[in-house]
Amino acid sequence: MIKIIQKEWDRETERLDAKKNGQYAKNPQCKNYGDKSLVQSGHAEIESNRILYIYGNALEVLARSEFYDVVEEMHLTYVRFDLIVYHPNLDKLRKFTKLKKLVLSHNFLNSFILLSKIECIHSLDQLYIYDNEVLNTRTLKSFIVYRFQHINEVRTSQSLFPRILFYAFDPILILFYIYSSMELPSLSKTRRWPSNSSNSSTRSSQYKTSSRGSHQACSRPTQ
Repeated sequence: MIKIIQKEWDRETERLDAKKNGQYAKNPQCKNYGDKSLVQSGHAEIESNRILYIYGNALEVLARSEFYDVVEEMHLTYVRFDLIVYHPNLDKLRKFTKLKKLVLSHNFLNSFILLSKIECIHSLDQLYIYDNEVLNTRTLKSFIVYRFQHINEVRTSQSLFPRILFYAFDPILILFYIYSSMELPSLSKTRRWPSNSSNSSTRSSQYKTSSRGSHQACSRPTQ
């Protein structure tokens, strides 16, 4: 099922790229597609009642209220980001009160405006972004640090940068946490300027895909 979704996603990204580059109207094949997403298949599964995986056209799983108080980690793959932050879906995401970690991969995420829409998910502590166009921008790290004050760790295809790494060169961020009610645990207890040697101790362990234990899964076949 995942391979089917991936093939549909490849066709969808070709359609979106053609539309963005102004070739949409000139390509007869694109005209036949219209504006409808070409990703029609979907798959979702829950692992250990804690990690939710969503692939393709399966965002309806966000409406399942039994997940709101248990899911701590969510993976969204082959799902367009504009659909993720579409108002009804974003409202459902905000109901996941224990959601700490969000992993985005292959979402056609290409602007800070779109990315900023998830700042309303205040429970988020970690944000992972892979295989998205927004990673090509030089100011992504700075944008996330200033805009997402509640997120303490961000991992991308290129690097991992815990928020505390920025304190070594940005005194404005230091002052923000000293004089605000928002506290970074590793910094607020000592009120010290971190040395370069402390950076290695603040790095989180490398992200690994855990082996699937007991889990539930549901799939949407291609219509």
